[in-house]
Amino acid sequence: MKKLFMYFALALTVLAMPVMAQATDIYGWTLDLSAYGGNTFTNIDQLSVYGYGDIDQSYGGDGVLNSGDPFSVSSMLYNVAYTDGNGVYHNNPDWGGGKELFFASDNLAGIVTNVTATNFDYVYQSGDVTLYFGDSNNLAGSTALATMSLSWGLGNSTNVNLGGAALSGPTDMGIQFLTAVLANGLISFDTTDYPELAAAYPWLSTFFTFDLSNNLNTNVVPLVINDEGFTARVTTGGDITLVATPEPSTFLILGFGLLGLVGFRRKFKKA
Repeated sequence: MKKLFMYFALALTVLAMPVMAQATDIYGWTLDLSAYGGNTFTNIDQLSVYGYGDIDQSYGGDGVLNSGDPFSVSSMLYNVAYTDGNGVYHNNPDWGGGKELFFASDNLAGIVTNVTATNFDYVYQSGDVTLYFGDSNNLAGSTALATMSLSWGLGNSTNVNLGGAALSGPTDMGIQFLTAVLANGLISFDTTDYPELAAAYPWLSTFFTFDLSNNLNTNVVPLVINDEGFTARVTTGGDITLVATPEPSTFLILGFGLLGLVGFRRKFKKA
């Protein structure tokens, strides 16, 4: 009976682990582009990006920006650099094969909230981001290294007036890899530095967290405002951090397996 209780308690503990599991920032990781004709980069602490986003903001049919009004964003982050574990910043690294490393998305979407006369917040609700290797001017001819799905996203924008130097502010996002980048070797890290993740490696949930700043750019694409809403281009730049956490499904399978073992032992004893 004691062993039965022990298995049951262990199963419940394992099933609770996804809730308790903490996301861990990963430093000193490796990006291996050799399978795609590129180079390998080690000891990466964070990426830095620069590019643009095109915003299509709706007024929700009443001609005024209100909380709950939807927006969509297409984004291209075409300039990717990195900082290594020694604090050295590598601008315009040779990714290999004369190609670029870049991020692109055409379906980020959400709503604005907390609209006042001076500012408003963005709440991103859906969308995908793809990491490419190739030519940012030729998306179709580039290789999609990994796809990612939006987990969360928040931003803020000034709204003193929608002309001039408005529509500027920070954006933070968490984007989860749908591609198994640890299992396929695109990204790797030394688990001896992260013993809490070693047991589930390489089947960890991995994310990139984006810490970005946006500024209205009317030099290339003019700001267009009408009764339906506005369209604008912002320049975007900031840092990206790799984050990992134990894959919930791993714990669920193990937990349910232990619960099954409890039931099997009961049935076996009755037989």
